[in-house]
Amino acid sequence: MLLNLLTKKPFIVITLFVASLISISAFYPSGSPGGYTNSPSDAKNCTLCHGGSATSVANFISTNIPAEGYTAEQTYDITVSYTGSGHKGFELTCEDTLNTKTGQFIISSGTKLVNNNNAITHDDDINSTTATWNFTWTAPAQGTGTVTFYSALVAQEEHTKLCSLQIYEKNTSGIEQLNTSFVNIFPNPAKDILNIVTENIDNKELSIYNIKGQLCKSVNIQRNARIDISNLAEGLYYLKLNDKGKTSNLRFIKNN
Repeated sequence: MLLNLLTKKPFIVITLFVASLISISAFYPSGSPGGYTNSPSDAKNCTLCHGGSATSVANFISTNIPAEGYTAEQTYDITVSYTGSGHKGFELTCEDTLNTKTGQFIISSGTKLVNNNNAITHDDDINSTTATWNFTWTAPAQGTGTVTFYSALVAQEEHTKLCSLQIYEKNTSGIEQLNTSFVNIFPNPAKDILNIVTENIDNKELSIYNIKGQLCKSVNIQRNARIDISNLAEGLYYLKLNDKGKTSNLRFIKNN
């Protein structure tokens, strides 16, 4: 019996040690591995590694971007701040209406870039009651339109908090928005043919993007058009109209 215990003990110790290493590595105290912001293109958050459940909260993302919106290629301050107990860490990204990563993050003390530089995260978790990270973001090119910041924050390992902040692009003389009340698309959802009816707008450039931001179709259309979408996969799509410098973004669902 004694011999059996002696021979089994090293195995038990080694097993527990390996399990401990796996558990520790899942908490990422030195930053998220990237792609866990709960944004539409990331499609996952910190619960995948940390377990537990995710809760949506408000106001832990703040910025000095004015209420009228961002100006293209200008740099703004972004702050992620959360008050609560336990070790805390975060990841944040920014996407446009086509769910494409946009803008450029610039790190400061306590942060680093991940996910091909398309997101920012902590480089060391914070255990104080209030955790705050400050960094900057350079807005994308003119005409990008509305963008949304998405962030997932972990507190006490198994408590994930989710937050998003929508920011509009400031209107400029170079870019005007089409009045979408004069654009009608039907049926929606559609299977094979998507009908597009507009008023007083001819020779428009039409582009269709999937939820990954990939261009699926681009054509020039007249006031009334029938677009063949039979070759598109089932799912949500974004339709962008461009007419003499004016743009409009709509969405539709493709069913099989």
